[in-house]
Amino acid sequence: MFRFTIRDVLWLTVLTAVLMAWWLEQPSRRPSLSWFTKPLHAKVYYVEDLLAGQGGIATRLNGLASEIKGNVTRDDWGSSGGVATIKTWDSNVSLVVCHSDEGHALVAEYLAAMRERQAVSRH
Repeated sequence: MFRFTIRDVLWLTVLTAVLMAWWLEQPSRRPSLSWFTKPLHAKVYYVEDLLAGQGGIATRLNGLASEIKGNVTRDDWGSSGGVATIKTWDSNVSLVVCHSDEGHALVAEYLAAMRERQAVSRH
């Protein structure tokens, strides 16, 4: 049977601490603490008018959600280390966004700009 000495445990602790420090220094893994000071709340955004194109509703909703996560407060989304979330609601053709007030303002602004671009391209 293998036995650990105190020295082995100390070296393992040092190695673990160094590796964790290195891992957290990577920009893609750095945790966002914006949630710590900003309260989050959920809003539903009806987006059927923005889903022109090929594919089913679920596919287009997922594409729109990915586009929003890529262009609006990138570091705040759960996939980037933040806590904001965006979920699709297929039966209501909507997006359910849980974000701070500032994040909701930016999401609403982004969706309004998309609607404006669609209106201009139709004329």
